[in-house]
Parts: sequence; C-alpha cells; structure tokens
Amino acid sequence: MSVKTKELYKAASRRDFIIAGPQGTGKTDKSNLIASIIQGGKFVCGDVVRASPLLKKLSDDGSLVPDEIINEIIYDGIKESALKNPNGIVIDGVPRTESQIAIIKRLQKEGVLNIVGIVILEGDINKFKARLEARRTCDKCGIVTDVEDAKIKGSKDGKCFMTGCDGVLYQRVDDTPASIQKRINTYFETTAPATKKLAEDLVLIRQNTEASKEIVNRELTEKIKVLIY
Repeated sequence: MSVKTKELYKAASRRDFIIAGPQGTGKTDKSNLIASIIQGGKFVCGDVVRASPLLKKLSDDGSLVPDEIINEIIYDGIKESALKNPNGIVIDGVPRTESQIAIIKRLQKEGVLNIVGIVILEGDINKFKARLEARRTCDKCGIVTDVEDAKIKGSKDGKCFMTGCDGVLYQRVDDTPASIQKRINTYFETTAPATKKLAEDLVLIRQNTEASKEIVNRELTEKIKVLIY
C-alpha cells in the first residue's frame, strides 16, 4: 500500500470493511470487533437470509442462494445499513459471486461505500469444523456458546446458563457435519475467488484465528488501526 493511499484512508469520512473466511473462523465476533473500532455498524448477509423462510431453507441445506433472488436484497440492505452508519460498516457474506462484486463496486461509485480493506480470516479447517459442531444457541435469549463453555458457565441438561433465562441450548440446522462441509466447500468454490478478485483493488488483511480470542482480537485490532489511524 502506498503512502498516498494510506493517507487517503486516514482522511476518509467513512471507512467500510468486508470480512470473509470459512465457516467457524469467527466472522461474527471479528465483525463486531471491527465495527467497534470504526464506531460503525454491520451488514450480515446471513441474517437477511435467515429472516426469509425461503432463503433460510436453502441456507440450512448449505446451498448458495441464487443471485436472482438475493442480489436486490443485498443492494438495498447494504445501502440502508451504510446510510444509518456514516462512520462505516462491516460487510459479512458479500461478495460471493461476480454479480455481487458488481454490487459493491456500484455502491462505491455511488458514494455509498468507501471500502478501505478486506479482512480474510483463515487457519486450520478441521479446527473450525470442530468449533461449529460444538456451537450451541439459546432458543430464548439468543446467546451463542459451545458445549464446553456452557458447562463451565453452569449449564445443566442443555439449559441456558444466563441469569433469568429458561431457554434451551440447541444446535443450528446448518451446524450439522454434512451442512458444515457443504458450506465450507461453497466458500472455497465461490466466495474465496470472488473476494480475491475484489481484493485486487483494495487492501487485504489476513488474520489467522486459531489462537485464543484475546490474542486474535489484539492482533486484528492492531492491523485495523494501522490502516485507518
């Protein structure tokens, strides 16, 4: 990255990021971290998909939602999120195809987005698969945990450990071994190539997420701050 480019990023009124990585690398946690650093918001494609019964059915199976169904939703959703967050947003789950690259570039051209970097989360796939298979979500309060962490925090008989919550910890349909493998395959076949192509014109930040949350967060925070401050 040239000195001139870095100075432009530092002077920008908004700073948007794209985050990508195979399932289990911690995109939700890391996108929250980046959003807090830029004091902005997020657009999570998976949330949009899960809010629609039709799209959720495709996602639960591990399939990629067809462009003709999802692209208009993505454009409108990113634009709405960006306008609500003038400091910037973190985009999770886009782009996954050539046409979604075009959506990002269109929003940049329209002045809605100012993408300053793409964060790629990576590491040992087998470790990430194990993380997903152990992941549990409360059906009442929505907290996301894993089997061992839930036990440490006092969960008994699969019940939520949060004070005042009587919810049950369950495994998401898309966290079964077959669905996880299909989603990982989809990432490397479609999302990774699309992200790599978009990254040709942007700053690429790689972050291994195998270490503890504290270590990974510290490393990623330093990388983001060097870019924008």
